[in-house]
Amino acid sequence: HIAFLEDNNLKLVPDKDWLDQLHIARQLTATQVEASHVKNSGKTKAPTLKDKSEKSIQFSYSILGAKKTNLKQEVTRAQECGLDSIHVDHFDGKLTRGKSIDCTSRIRIISDVGIPLFLHLWVKEPQESLIDKLLKAGLRPNRDKIILPYEAFSSPGQRIALIGYIKQKGLSVG
Repeated sequence: HIAFLEDNNLKLVPDKDWLDQLHIARQLTATQVEASHVKNSGKTKAPTLKDKSEKSIQFSYSILGAKKTNLKQEVTRAQECGLDSIHVDHFDGKLTRGKSIDCTSRIRIISDVGIPLFLHLWVKEPQESLIDKLLKAGLRPNRDKIILPYEAFSSPGQRIALIGYIKQKGLSVG
């Protein structure tokens, strides 16, 4: 079940396919925000669903456990159900203690679907060459975002320099 608060009451959505749950969540979120807006202001126009998703709740689908065989179809279906972004993990095996996952092949498969990719770099001391490799795989400037864990860097100077490089390449960074 997925749980939501609606008018201070807990609502449970029965288990269905996760994408159906996402679609239901979008509808409940819209209803909840719209109802709250009407109660609080009464006379002003309620925000659009786009406004609500940008200002409050964003949904991102992690492809960490997804199989490559139907990855593009799954991401496309998720986008059709209103997903805001795809969460992609990249592990170097150092910061993640032995677990290594190179996400470049997954990025190649899904980069043209048109939904923003949020790439979480679980990499100890990430370098500019890795950013270039990810861009070559299909990360898109002005659409995609790289998320950098604070603990990935040994010095603030290295973190600041890489953030500057990522921004220079047209990607968002967080």
